[in-house]
Amino acid sequence: MQSFFERKNPKINIKKKVREVTQSRFVKAITSRFETPLGKVILKTTITFVVLGILTVLFPKEEGPTLQVAISLAVSIYFIHERLKSRIRAFLYGVGSFLTSWLLGTFLMVSVMPSLFQGPRSLEEMTLDEYEKVKEEKRKALLALKAEERKVEIDKELQSMQQLSLKKGNDEVFIMLGSEGEVDDKIPLA
Repeated sequence: MQSFFERKNPKINIKKKVREVTQSRFVKAITSRFETPLGKVILKTTITFVVLGILTVLFPKEEGPTLQVAISLAVSIYFIHERLKSRIRAFLYGVGSFLTSWLLGTFLMVSVMPSLFQGPRSLEEMTLDEYEKVKEEKRKALLALKAEERKVEIDKELQSMQQLSLKKGNDEVFIMLGSEGEVDDKIPLA
């Protein structure tokens, strides 16, 4: 019975370990840097980005979502201003993060990603018309290749060969039943 109680109460106190980790300097420094926003702020940001999502669906642009990017930049600066209460710092943080993400995203999409994804799954951008043209060209090339496969080149040896006989369409095949000494009965097989 003693072993049962020892297994029931483990030697490692999990609650104590969690308390030690949450009260360490490192974790306290990180948690003190961030705080949970009020429900009102969460509601504002949710509504804002839902509206941006709806705008993106309603007004898609081939040249890029310029309006949505401008609105999201302005809204981000507004939310940062509400938190910091400094217009200059909010503007600098908003524009700085926008430019950094833009440059990093552009660099990744142009330099890094194409080298990772090559071939049929490449990230090459094209319009629907361009895609249909490429698809049609590939289809025509495939059909031409199939037609070439069916052609047989007739050389001198093939021309010199002559057909010995024609196969008749309804030739019946007969088999012999019994042994050699018995009556030869032929039964046709169909």
